[in-house]
Amino acid sequence: MLLSHLCKGEVDDDDSDHFSQIWFFDISCLVHQFNLIVGSQLSLMDTCLADTGSEYRYWSSLAKLIHSWRSMPSVIMSEFPSDHFASLRLPPAPCAARWGCVHELEAFLLAIGVENVQKAFCHACEVYGSKRKKKPCATSSGATGCGSTSAPIDEIALDEYNQFQERLGRYMRSANQLVKDTVFWFMVTASFQAKEPLMSCFAWLQKPRPTPMLHFTCGKAYEFLKQLQLLTTDLSWVTACIVESGAAQRMTEEVQGQLAGVAIRMALHNAAAYERRIYAYVTSNLGLTFLWRTL
Repeated sequence: MLLSHLCKGEVDDDDSDHFSQIWFFDISCLVHQFNLIVGSQLSLMDTCLADTGSEYRYWSSLAKLIHSWRSMPSVIMSEFPSDHFASLRLPPAPCAARWGCVHELEAFLLAIGVENVQKAFCHACEVYGSKRKKKPCATSSGATGCGSTSAPIDEIALDEYNQFQERLGRYMRSANQLVKDTVFWFMVTASFQAKEPLMSCFAWLQKPRPTPMLHFTCGKAYEFLKQLQLLTTDLSWVTACIVESGAAQRMTEEVQGQLAGVAIRMALHNAAAYERRIYAYVTSNLGLTFLWRTL
């Protein structure tokens, strides 16, 4: 509406040259575009997992691992030294549809290290499981053994409680198997590296600054695009992901080649999606602005 008024000269101005110095950018929220890019990368990863013969989905599996981690806070935190950050805080909770949060979950796990997470989580599951077995089970009459009052008394709540405990056990056993999967860890490391420039872009867009769109359109947007495109040509990061995930020791060269192809597909996807959804979008608006000022 403002652009319409400016073009028609319908805005009163004592200085006739004042509005000639205005550049008008009419764009959608770029942060939402960022989340859409990450969400489509997760969809691509599920396709790649299916192609490799894996029967799980990436996002739901990662969320299962994190929820299992958060369901036994004292047990899992005691697996780390007192000065380790994982002994002081839990990973952030997964949030469906806010796909950008997947990067925080990956960063938390990778900061600990793949082997350390495998060792700590598997042992924590054993300890937690043994503690649950030692607890007296609720009976159908609503009473518990050994005078325990932790279970609900009424029968409906009791059934729900027992069903929840059963689901939790299955959930944790599944996460325990997942954490040992080398392909899953390669996906974690490759996903994190493939969208690092996107995260830098997201952080830049979130930080308040004067004339942000002018600086973004005239410089930063192209800088982030070049970073994403570099990941499709300089593949040293793919080799690092293969080593970090343990695939270099546990997988054949043929499988390593397949995993490398998955990582390259992610990098190509992110570069193309960013160029289409963000870079071309803002630069086309800049061209239209110059055209309008010329006319």
